[in-house]
Amino acid sequence: MWSNNIPKFKGILWSVLRFFIKEQYSFDIDYHTSSSFEYFGVRFINGIDLLNNQIDKAIHDTLDLDRKHELKQLKRSTSRKFSGTTIACLSRITIYDYSKPPNSRIVTDIDSIVLKYNDQKMILELHESKNTRNPFNVAKKDLKNKLIKVLNPNSKGYFIKEVKGFGAKVVIQCN
Repeated sequence: MWSNNIPKFKGILWSVLRFFIKEQYSFDIDYHTSSSFEYFGVRFINGIDLLNNQIDKAIHDTLDLDRKHELKQLKRSTSRKFSGTTIACLSRITIYDYSKPPNSRIVTDIDSIVLKYNDQKMILELHESKNTRNPFNVAKKDLKNKLIKVLNPNSKGYFIKEVKGFGAKVVIQCN
């Protein structure tokens, strides 16, 4: 019943992301090969959770160790208590600049996206995971050199937050 609404929540997530990305850039999900889990999930304020079980399935079914690491970072973020609705994309998101030649169009990627909102605030998290010895430093550098450059002025006030043992995330909060 609730899972039929997932496309609507994808639309919400995509609209919010579009609001913060410069107009010259396009984006789309990287389609994963496993059909055992969804690309998007949602956890409602009333406790109905169509998200974390999907993340668990994705972690279990994914063979790529770096992708498992990325999904574990996503799980850490979506498992935190939040008094509102949480929507997430379990797939990587690639950002393109179609004004460039085909072999130069990929600008960057986002390992996962989380949107948390209630009647008082909205928080958008853009995750960058690094499966290295110093994941925060490497992820922070990657975010500053690539992702921050595609954000528009609507994202002013963003900050980069460490996700211990995993990497970093850009947090955009609107009150």
